Amino acid sequence: MAFQRLTGMRILAALPIAFCLALLIILENPFHRALVVAALVLLEVLRDAISMGEAASSTADALKEVELMRSGRLQKSKQK
Repeated sequence: MAFQRLTGMRILAALPIAFCLALLIILENPFHRALVVAALVLLEVLRDAISMGEAASSTADALKEVELMRSGRLQKSKQK
């Protein structure tokens, strides 16, 4: 379920990026362009945070599985 939520967040993050790129093309004022670039940087930082959270979640799941395998519980639960 968490993976689906993160994927949805990535899709939602792509729309503002496209909007910001369109603003960069349209706007002529350097100050406004700088604000748009700052927004793009913020969006990329958020996307990186989402990716890092997803990687941490899958790493935590893998570590739990390794711990279960070491204790032998995983093999017993698969036999049932």
